[in-house]
Amino acid sequence: GGELGRLTRATWINTAWFRSQAYYNSGGWRATWGGEGGGTLTNQCPHNLDMYQWLFGLPSRITGFASLGKYHNIEVEDEVTAYYEHANGMIGHFIVSTAECPGTNRLEICGENGKLLLDNWKLVFYRNRQSMLTFLKETPGMFDQVENWYTEIPVPNEEFGHKVVTQRFLRAILNHTPDDLVAHGTDGIRGVTLANGIMLSSFQGKTVEVPIDGDAFVAKLQELIKTSTFVKPVVEEQSTINFNGSFTK
Repeated sequence: GGELGRLTRATWINTAWFRSQAYYNSGGWRATWGGEGGGTLTNQCPHNLDMYQWLFGLPSRITGFASLGKYHNIEVEDEVTAYYEHANGMIGHFIVSTAECPGTNRLEICGENGKLLLDNWKLVFYRNRQSMLTFLKETPGMFDQVENWYTEIPVPNEEFGHKVVTQRFLRAILNHTPDDLVAHGTDGIRGVTLANGIMLSSFQGKTVEVPIDGDAFVAKLQELIKTSTFVKPVVEEQSTINFNGSFTK
């Protein structure tokens, strides 16, 4: 609704993806360049990346820092920090890990008219009395603060996730109603652009422009696959695994 006004910052700490070494050992394809093509950005966080671009659009520049096998015996990333620069001046941070317990899922969205905070399924709006961009230019005081109100925003208790997306996808096909789709398939490239941009920036050790050089990323991925000497321990026999805990982030 535009109530935040001009957006200035979005920070998402999304480390509630803790995974044990046993998880990675459960399949030969897991956490390998050749089998999976990446780590937490490829497996755990695509929905979060997609949500970021859906809310804020793609940044114009990405600076990524990815640690490969920092905490697990794997060859791909298990800890990532990214810095986004948007064309409108907004900055973004995206922090993810599969090696924090307890983990955090906290999203801050800051604008001239206040701040939205989503944490532990509670959404809070700190609503400014006036634009802080106007206030900082006009106030005569050196340490004055913009008055704000603490407002809790109810979060609807509705079904979401894979079930809803699948139901609407099938309904769109069966009823020939494309408006039932949550998003069209072509929209998926944006989240992939964020993931690949973060990794390409980390590989090259520099900030990359968006759209990224897709050929450079593919070439690097193929090089990693070809030159990999990583020998992955795999435990083929597994007891019954409950995956419900994987879909609650």
